[in-house]
Amino acid sequence: MSATTYLLATHDPELLRAWWVLVPAGARVVTLSELVQGEAILPPGLPMIVVVEEAVVGELPRACVQAPMVFVGDQQGEVFERLAQTTGAARVCLSREDSHTRLGEFLPLMEEIATRGATASLLWDKKPQAVAGSFSTRAEDRSREAVDSWWDWMGDAVEAAGSREDLLGEFRRMAKRALRTAHVVFFLREDAGYRADRGDHFCANTDALSQYLAHHPVVIDGVNWPDSLNPVVELSIRQRMAAWSVRLIVPLHDNGRLAGWMGLGLRDDGQTYEAADRARAMGIARLLRQMLTAAPRAGAPVTSDRWQLAGKYLPGALILGAGEMPSEAVPSAVRALIAEVRQLRVTRRIVPGAGQHYRASAGMIAETQGVWVNWEDATAELQEHHRRARAERLALLHDLALTLNHELGNSLVSLAALRHNPGAETNSPVLLAAIKRDIASLEAVNRHLASLPTFSEVEAESIDLRALVHSVGRKCGVTVETGSQEILLDVAPKLIEFGLESILESIAENRPGLGKRDLVMSLRTSGAGENLAAVLSIRGAGLALEGILPAPQPGATPTHGRIGVFIAKEIVHLHGGSIDAGTGTNGPEISLSIRQW
Repeated sequence: MSATTYLLATHDPELLRAWWVLVPAGARVVTLSELVQGEAILPPGLPMIVVVEEAVVGELPRACVQAPMVFVGDQQGEVFERLAQTTGAARVCLSREDSHTRLGEFLPLMEEIATRGATASLLWDKKPQAVAGSFSTRAEDRSREAVDSWWDWMGDAVEAAGSREDLLGEFRRMAKRALRTAHVVFFLREDAGYRADRGDHFCANTDALSQYLAHHPVVIDGVNWPDSLNPVVELSIRQRMAAWSVRLIVPLHDNGRLAGWMGLGLRDDGQTYEAADRARAMGIARLLRQMLTAAPRAGAPVTSDRWQLAGKYLPGALILGAGEMPSEAVPSAVRALIAEVRQLRVTRRIVPGAGQHYRASAGMIAETQGVWVNWEDATAELQEHHRRARAERLALLHDLALTLNHELGNSLVSLAALRHNPGAETNSPVLLAAIKRDIASLEAVNRHLASLPTFSEVEAESIDLRALVHSVGRKCGVTVETGSQEILLDVAPKLIEFGLESILESIAENRPGLGKRDLVMSLRTSGAGENLAAVLSIRGAGLALEGILPAPQPGATPTHGRIGVFIAKEIVHLHGGSIDAGTGTNGPEISLSIRQW
């Protein structure tokens, strides 16, 4: 239950109902009429928030004027100007229409301000009073001046909540005054670490300081170090603090997550920070963290803020100003990308590959003429790619070795018999026919292998596949069926021609007594646009192709056929296609799909 009292000052019943709905559940609500008629009282010393309409500002009790206030009316009007000159209250100004919907967005932040203000007032009231009348009067004046200064600063901080830079400036001013130091720097979270709001200081997530503060939400004093701190970690933190010229580091934690920290330099009097100073610094840091969290929720205009720009252009991106240079923590490949974007003023991307393992993108920011950049380490992805490529090459070599063994082994049988048994048997017509057949097979293997080096010289062309298929059909003596519509694809004609001829020759050899008779090759298309593919179907009686038809059984030793078929399969794969067996309208058929080179 909230301990804050809300005074809703308006004579408009409709406006009162709209405000009442937006007040946090469980909070005590007092109306102006109840206060004037004595039906309700405001207990002194407890936090209070005043929501007042412009028309009834003059009816507010004197005790309510210094409370945090939400003014509903014209910010440029005379009433608001008079109120700003006569009071030191923290103020938020809303129009009458906005107060119906947006009032609830500001109340959590105003409640935190009211609670801290009431606490400060109680502490000043509890201070011991001097016996001497003149000294007591001077102490009371200083106490009242300090409280008024606190409220003035809170009002300025609330008005600066619309911009992170302005808000940090107000907190820097407060920290300098409350802690008597001339140097205050704020480190706030970015994607890869924590960046200072002034200068080019940057602390990566992996740094010893970031790691320590993330797990130990304690103030780090450059003079009084914890005994349990690892000496190596302490030395690294000391070096960081010396480079930044800070003596005290106060972390900003948001629900257990390190949101940043505040660094304070030497005190103006040269003394060390006392326990009261550290407690005061922790209070300032906690309020800063809450205001940084609450300001975007309240709908404040923060379009120029780096965090909002990062969310607009790319979540988690690093945002650089117009003349800001990336730190050394940014990889060299990413820094080169940033320089290229600034020179060409266009969006650029790099992909991981040989020599660099980062995937990154960067572009210009229209609002500030700066640069946004996002990158990720793709080392694991590259290693997986290399592993798959190595496995594919090994599998290819394995299939090639078995294919050559099958092709050469079968062809050398008769020749081996001729070498071991010279004599009259060699004049046998059967043996002579086998020798001639094997010699022809070896010549075909040699011809196919000799054509491989020329494949690297081929170039892709956009051709009508119908003409190429008809040419192969005439050359091989196979019937060809095509449609009337042209089929334009970027292919390597020489390779496609070689692959089709090799497959048709192998099918013919696997049809004893039939050869190429009654073989029909039809051409059609599948898909459209980028997914356009040409589909070649070969059909006829007694079709067979090693490793394709009949389909290999699971777990069985694969059948490795001729070297020409092996090369044809690779050519089809290079064109983004595949070779499959299926059943068409006229029985079994072998299908080849070809996309583009």
